Amino acid sequence: MQYCLDEFGDFTDIPSAYIADATQGGTATQVTPIDVILPPEANNILFLEIRVMTVNAVGDDEWIGIDDIATTGTPTVFPSVCVPIVTRTKDPDLFPDPDQLSFVVTSGEGTITVDPIDSGTGLQTFTVVNATNATVNIPEFTPGTYERITATYMVINPALPIDITLRATSQYHGVIIRLRCGN
Repeated sequence: MQYCLDEFGDFTDIPSAYIADATQGGTATQVTPIDVILPPEANNILFLEIRVMTVNAVGDDEWIGIDDIATTGTPTVFPSVCVPIVTRTKDPDLFPDPDQLSFVVTSGEGTITVDPIDSGTGLQTFTVVNATNATVNIPEFTPGTYERITATYMVINPALPIDITLRATSQYHGVIIRLRCGN
């Protein structure tokens, strides 16, 4: 028996699945049950392929039937709603914003909103620095806007944590926004 963890990857042998002789010559009645536990790297993946192989018998070939295949596992339970933990830090590439008041940052399920204060130079840039296990969409806006801009994100695999880093800047100040949810 072998397994493969991605569509174009190599197959890996499962030595514990090997049976030297699973048949009895001249009969088609022998039942040889086997129970195999896949290694941990086969857990929580999007693609898994398993193949059962036979070898040529010495003398007359014997018939092999493979049936009653069952898979079991323990599901991972995660909260159905993920409101991320948000942290803000000063952007080291711009002038310090001592009170970090250039932007108000709020989040919700699947959203992160940047609201520039009216006394600054408005929101100049809002970009994705990094996104792990999520796709992020920032809508187009005119640089210098004082309008609230809401980015949305979609989690790729709900069984895994998300970690997103965004950067919002005015003309002189900036903030690094990090969203984390899950483990």
